[in-house]
Amino acid sequence: MVRGRQSHGTLRLWVIKQVDGVPAVNSFAPSLIATLRAEHDGTRLQGVFRMPRLVQAFLALWLTGVAAFEAGFIYAFFAGWERHGAYWLGFLLPPVFILFAFGLVRLSRWLARGTEERIVGFLRQTLSVRADERDG
Repeated sequence: MVRGRQSHGTLRLWVIKQVDGVPAVNSFAPSLIATLRAEHDGTRLQGVFRMPRLVQAFLALWLTGVAAFEAGFIYAFFAGWERHGAYWLGFLLPPVFILFAFGLVRLSRWLARGTEERIVGFLRQTLSVRADERDG
């Protein structure tokens, strides 16, 4: 099922899949962000498929937090602060968190396979869209 939102000349479309009859949204899946412009022979819809900005901001915050933790840990380690317990976790956890973030994005993209084709098909069927390949 394709859902969307339109406001002020901007269109956003995304896919909602049914999982055991319950609607499920993959927030990491690409959605279509497009603009609508009137032209002499109709309306031009021009857009790009990408992750929502909120998800991009979350990933940036996640990776920045991991980098800040690691920088603080490395400083403390080499400054000679007392070492209590398993200090090696400070070296192990950041790469694990980074791999988790990239793995989450890869898994989400795999789960969202076919999303772009589904949205384009929806637009063609609903609006009788003529594809213009000039813009890529």
